[in-house]
Amino acid sequence: MPERHVPITRALDVTIIYQGEVIGNLLVGNKETNYVEGDQELLEGISQYIAPVLSAQLQKNIEERDRKLAEGSLKIRNNAIASSINGITVSDIEGNLTYANESFLKMWRYDETEVSGKSIADLWLREKETVKIMKTLMDKGIWTGELTARRKDGSLFESQILTRLVKGDKKRNTCVVSSFMDVTKEKMLQDELIRAERLAASGGLAASIAHEINSPLQG
Repeated sequence: MPERHVPITRALDVTIIYQGEVIGNLLVGNKETNYVEGDQELLEGISQYIAPVLSAQLQKNIEERDRKLAEGSLKIRNNAIASSINGITVSDIEGNLTYANESFLKMWRYDETEVSGKSIADLWLREKETVKIMKTLMDKGIWTGELTARRKDGSLFESQILTRLVKGDKKRNTCVVSSFMDVTKEKMLQDELIRAERLAASGGLAASIAHEINSPLQG
């Protein structure tokens, strides 16, 4: 019993039941005389009267708790998307942008106000590629690959892309979520490595030919 609580000498407890489910208890105490059957019946009547009200309040509390948890989870998710080092966009199934995070805006050098409603086809050097990508999305629900991107100022960079089709209620297509990574430096390093390997191979071949030519003279 809590500190400083009035001592209970007599008590009567009735379970509150609503639609076959126990939702609480109704307790009275410290009657000057012992509780009798009439007190029990009165308390049960009161419990039946307040049961629907209590049930509604409990349901409201549960919904409010679930709403706050969902909002908290959504806020965390939104913050994670907004602060991601990868560019992230959401577009409708027609291919028009509805959201772009900060990393995407920096990659393409757009302001936030400039991308809403913009066609994703405008983001790429070869705009017709988006038609093929959207067709693959509708068929398979996912597409991944690399494309040459075109910034607002016309400059180009290489982008690695992962894009998914999002389905909502009744499995209806609702939007497309895409993730982008600037791989220009990686592609340049890869190209340089390939050129170096080719030069090394051609150098080795030249050395081999020179050796074959010189060998008879050495004989």
